[in-house]
Amino acid sequence: IRNAIETLPFKDKPKDKIRLIYNSMPDRGLEILLDAFDMMNTKDIELVVHSSSITYGSGYAKMVGKSYEHLFNRCRNHPNIVYKGFAMNPVIRSAVQSAHILAYPSIFPETSCLVAIEAGAAGCKIVTTDYGALPETCDKWATYIGYTDNKKVLAEAYAAKLTEEINNYTDSSAMEQSNWFNERYSWDKRKTEWKTILNVK
Repeated sequence: IRNAIETLPFKDKPKDKIRLIYNSMPDRGLEILLDAFDMMNTKDIELVVHSSSITYGSGYAKMVGKSYEHLFNRCRNHPNIVYKGFAMNPVIRSAVQSAHILAYPSIFPETSCLVAIEAGAAGCKIVTTDYGALPETCDKWATYIGYTDNKKVLAEAYAAKLTEEINNYTDSSAMEQSNWFNERYSWDKRKTEWKTILNVK
């Protein structure tokens, strides 16, 4: 059974600049995104990064130590990246509502990716890889990059595709996309499936 979310109302996107968002664990593709971002012309683009090892709790953060601090420092030191670190879900939900594109070059075999689901429900264009169940999760509403474990090749391909999506950005189907994700992944639908499986009236 797929994941589910509280429905996320679509809001018109800001008109000032294209805003990208990455809001997943650092080991799921942040390094690829930063490498790709360095290859791009980012003059009029803003990348907002919500990523922290504390997401999995203080025990996990202590275990991995400063393994990802070099990535967070790259974010902090880039003039077009706003590093936000950890945030609770209400903050993330608001952030995806004001973002134009989910920039998620996933190197993790996602099953039913909540990051993509919430971004899709908020009407963000999704630019990701075809790794794991992301194509099943996002269906026709994402642009996919063929996954490879060659990080340099993946970053180059992602930079090219993300640039293309930014240059051709339109929100003409954003409302339709939002409705699709909200209907497909709502808890109202999911609880019915659980009741059927568990034979609960």
